[in-house]
Amino acid sequence: MTHIDRQRVIKSENEMDSMRDVCTTGAQTMAAMISSVKDLQNENAICGLLEFEGRRRGSQMQAYPPVIAGGVRANTIHYLDANNDLNPNETVLVDAGCDLNGYVSDITRCFPISGHWSDAQRSLYEALLYVHEELLTYAHNLEKVRLSALFRRMNELLAASFTELGLIRAKDNLEMLRMAEKLCPHHVSHYLGMDVHDCPSVSRDIDLPPNVVFTIEPGVYVPNDWPVAEFRGIGYRIEDDVATSPSGGIELLTAAVPRDPVEIQRLMGTAE
Repeated sequence: MTHIDRQRVIKSENEMDSMRDVCTTGAQTMAAMISSVKDLQNENAICGLLEFEGRRRGSQMQAYPPVIAGGVRANTIHYLDANNDLNPNETVLVDAGCDLNGYVSDITRCFPISGHWSDAQRSLYEALLYVHEELLTYAHNLEKVRLSALFRRMNELLAASFTELGLIRAKDNLEMLRMAEKLCPHHVSHYLGMDVHDCPSVSRDIDLPPNVVFTIEPGVYVPNDWPVAEFRGIGYRIEDDVATSPSGGIELLTAAVPRDPVEIQRLMGTAE
């Protein structure tokens, strides 16, 4: 661990206020984009809408080039082209953040472009959302948070949730876990602060003290050759920013943008 990263990973109270501000701004920006996105026809239009909604809320710039991926392009985890037309029968993944006074947010949400989920889209989304909510609860209840423990727990939850859904069909627990890792080939978390992937020299296998900010971001990326045909080509990630609290547990910093599929439809004006 470098000396600079050792200082950066634990936030002062003033820095925590800055992180709360930028995460709230980022969440409000994402929510505003979702509420206005239904008539947009190209990924680039979403990029412009994010820039507009962020700047009108005080963001100085986007924290990083956003990932705006319609349909199967969401299976490219860092898809940056954002220049394809949107198919109203598909979902879109948006991974974006705001930069405010030198600190950044990092949020991912997924939603149906038309405002209406197909049965397969919604059932897969709800299976991933269950994992996300369980991870938030798990992290909150840990005496000491370790990102490595969150990663192991994510893989266990993904394997169980996707097996129940029917996305994974395995002969034993080991095969279940291996298939879950194929469907989500990235870590569940990284540190966050002055940079998006902040403090890279800090291990993910240490007990976190209070005032450490990190992401929780389980995902699922179903390739077009996956054995279960109904879910092929769907890619989702649900990402929120949290901090270890001095009073115990974690503080959710990005609560201003919903995750629930009905609440997302309500934002889009398409809830039944």
